Amino acid sequence: MRFRAVDTFRGLAAIMVILFHLQHLDLLSGNTFIAKSDIFVDFFFVLSGFVMTHSNYSKLTYLTSLWPFVVKRFRRLYPLHLFTLGLVLLFELLRFGVDRFVTPLANPVFAHDKTFVSFLANLTLTQSLGLFDTVTWNGPSWSISAEFYTYIAWALGLIVFRKNLWLLCGISFSLLAWFIVRHDGSIIYNYDYGFVRCVYSFLIGMLAYRLNRALPTGFRDWQHTAAEALLLSGTLLAVSSFTHAQSWLMPFLFATLIIVFSRESGAVSRLLAGERLAFLGKLSYSYYLNHTIVLAVLDLALFKLLKLPHSPLGELAFLLACLTAIHLLSVFTYRYVELILQPVSPAQRHSSGAQPVPKLRLPSNPIYAMNILNAPAWTRQVNFPYDSFDAVPQSVFDAINQDLKGLQHPDPLVSIVVPAWNEEVNILKSIASLAKLKTSIPLEILVVNNNSTDNTQKTLDKLLIRSVFQPIQGWGPARQKGLEEARGKYLLTADADGIYPSSWVNEMMAVLMQPGVVCVYGRYSFIPSPGFSRWKLTILEAMKDTIAEVRHMKRPHLNAYGISIGYVREYGLKIGYVMHKIRGEDGRMCFDLMNYGQVKQVKSAKARVWTGTRTLEKDGSFSRTVFLKIGIELRRLKSMFVEQQPHDTKTSAN
Repeated sequence: MRFRAVDTFRGLAAIMVILFHLQHLDLLSGNTFIAKSDIFVDFFFVLSGFVMTHSNYSKLTYLTSLWPFVVKRFRRLYPLHLFTLGLVLLFELLRFGVDRFVTPLANPVFAHDKTFVSFLANLTLTQSLGLFDTVTWNGPSWSISAEFYTYIAWALGLIVFRKNLWLLCGISFSLLAWFIVRHDGSIIYNYDYGFVRCVYSFLIGMLAYRLNRALPTGFRDWQHTAAEALLLSGTLLAVSSFTHAQSWLMPFLFATLIIVFSRESGAVSRLLAGERLAFLGKLSYSYYLNHTIVLAVLDLALFKLLKLPHSPLGELAFLLACLTAIHLLSVFTYRYVELILQPVSPAQRHSSGAQPVPKLRLPSNPIYAMNILNAPAWTRQVNFPYDSFDAVPQSVFDAINQDLKGLQHPDPLVSIVVPAWNEEVNILKSIASLAKLKTSIPLEILVVNNNSTDNTQKTLDKLLIRSVFQPIQGWGPARQKGLEEARGKYLLTADADGIYPSSWVNEMMAVLMQPGVVCVYGRYSFIPSPGFSRWKLTILEAMKDTIAEVRHMKRPHLNAYGISIGYVREYGLKIGYVMHKIRGEDGRMCFDLMNYGQVKQVKSAKARVWTGTRTLEKDGSFSRTVFLKIGIELRRLKSMFVEQQPHDTKTSAN
């Protein structure tokens, strides 16, 4: 179970910590709520106790269960910590160069908070255990250090004192109460007593979860809504007005907030539980660890080097640049860094719709981890090097046909439609990847030869798939022909130059077959080529995916590209594709489908399609491609926050 409304709070809390570290700006100074927002670190600790108890309380019963738990937490916390530590080291080396060769810097390079010994402590996550007299390197990481060892202490306590937990809690809180009294009620510590602070809030989160299970349910919606609104207002007031001597009370307030909003029974929590806002929670860890390095880099670049004035307008520009850069970097680190050590879950998806979903058989050994240097290894298996049909050996066709045997069904639930115009080699790559699909959903593969003048049809004739011919040139006519000829209840569109992961159908259909969903679209990445190295393409994809998040709020159809779309065929037939040459035939279909139900985005890496860079190469170099795309998005940014008005998609220019 995922507590989506509380996830949103976690994301908002991370943003408030960012603003706390920007309060030196005149624009934000004097705001008491921002000035005390460092207390939201305790919200993270309380939430960790709540969630860890929910997910691991019943699993930690024997000493043999301790090591897998510790390894799992290490895999979750350490990759991003190590990545950001490396960024801070690189930035300090950059500051050394600026200080020596460009302009003297006010703050010394490699100061007492960035020593070799403290670097080793950060590597071992021991920087918050009272070893230093200040936070070191990436400052916020002190809380990651404290939390990691809190996990170990908590898990060990559960295992050893399983039959005497109340006694253990009593002793623990007695010691913590003694500490709080000795320190005048304050728990605002980090490098010195950060571990004690974390344990205190974590245990409160654990008890909050146990209390939540015992509390009654069945209150009316308006009662839940009133309680949520009152508690939210009280939290805003408390954060703005508490003193250090009262800080020990704040974890109790956060625990109450988590209990109430975790139930998602009121109007406020249901609003916060929305997919768009809950995504902030997924990025919260990256927000938290990334923000200080971004603030430092932009402060040096904008204020020190570019001499941006400290005027209200200049500070506003700096603030917006910081928030944008933090978000973009966090999208990148969430996708490529945070989960890099996480094992692929064997859990299977199920639909709650009227029609049962066939059991989805996931790949036995998939490799979906994103790599900033290379495309996934599985893409290279089907990315054939041949330049023409005549160069393709018969053994390649035989291998693909062997995979196709038994995959397709005479009465399919899903039709995969692939339009192809002069794709005699690319279509081979696409079909080869689709032939490796691992699913128990009945499907068919249908290729539409869109009046090709090369050997595309010869390629299709050698493959064990169905193909049809569309003499009318254009993507709209090609997709329309495929729509009409398809036999499945659901239709997935694919491109002839796309390379599809083996779980693509499973992931797309798991969302499309949800009640009320009429259309889904997936994401795609680029296979590197000369001039378009993988690390550059990763930056471009991070920008693209971030823009997709903004678009999805009001104009999801703009994210619908034919390379990876799924929809209910019945409604597609009612709408039909545009039959003359016009941009965005796929997005137009998606826009009209919104009249019949919801459009959802499939974000899973297991559904991410890969394609070549030939569309990017039309713009010239990589830098020109990025420049052009940024310009396009900036020009229409304002419209992204306004819903597209109904219009005739068959005749309009947009």
